[in-house]
Amino acid sequence: MILKIVSRAQPNTYAFENNALIKATGFREYDARWWFGYPGSEKEPELNLMGAQALGMGLATLIRRTGIGPEIVTGHDFRSYSTSVKMALVSGLMAAGARVKDIGLALSPSRRSTRSCAAIQRLEPTTRHSERN
Repeated sequence: MILKIVSRAQPNTYAFENNALIKATGFREYDARWWFGYPGSEKEPELNLMGAQALGMGLATLIRRTGIGPEIVTGHDFRSYSTSVKMALVSGLMAAGARVKDIGLALSPSRRSTRSCAAIQRLEPTTRHSERN
């Protein structure tokens, strides 16, 4: 699957529905976040569902190439659009070979100033858990 990635597209247009919208400013030194938007919002979306799918493909490729492994856990929060964003991300992850375990509705780690609907964290066993027989 080849996705054309664009940094800007107007909602309710052919370009918005058929290109992967990923605004480059969503990538930060310590995390990544985008404004998904909602109908009637004055602020333009920074990510669409095709963009979430492209991010999933890129993330799965990255974790496989760096040797982290193909397994990844996903979940979503209570927002009405969170399930759709997660499913688009999962679609991209699986298309690129990741093995996805979905935990469904979950709390996302966030601060009051951060309103996120998805979080990706690498979970590693603690010494205490790995030493048990």
